[in-house]
Amino acid sequence: MRKPATALHRRPPAVARRAARTRAEAAVDLVRVEFDAARLEREIAQLDRRSALARRALEDGRHRARALVARLTDEGAHQ
Repeated sequence: MRKPATALHRRPPAVARRAARTRAEAAVDLVRVEFDAARLEREIAQLDRRSALARRALEDGRHRARALVARLTDEGAHQ
């Protein structure tokens, strides 16, 4: 049975903000932008790790399938 695709939860687009008028507003905006950048870097790193694990699992599964097919064809030839 096939597993349904997981839903991708998209974040709402960044709200267009007015330009910072003071140094304090600029500092707050800078912290927010840096926080978002760090979050995105973490998400990308996590996705890279998951992708590598999935590739290895796929390679292992294909190798196992080839081995099973080879075993089945060998057993069929002996009967």
